[in-house]
Amino acid sequence: MTNDELLAKADRFHFGKIDGQHDVWVVQRGDDKWAIWDGAFVFARDGEWEEEPFPSSRTDEFIERTRYVRDEAISKVYELLAGYTAGDDKEAKR
Repeated sequence: MTNDELLAKADRFHFGKIDGQHDVWVVQRGDDKWAIWDGAFVFARDGEWEEEPFPSSRTDEFIERTRYVRDEAISKVYELLAGYTAGDDKEAKR
């Protein structure tokens, strides 16, 4: 099996703690919908962490704010990692 085949089968990627608070994963949440997730909260497009409701309580607006395509989600996590590694003083908000 090639690396690309393995990558296509993956449904989650773990990145570790990014700010001493969020243990970050990129997890699949539907067909080509991925979330940046820390176990309870998801990272929204506006740069805020939002509590992730139960699936039956997720509105279309919530999904639009907090879902990415896989490569976009992974790139966003790398941006977050770089910001905190570089000493970014922005606090992760909950």
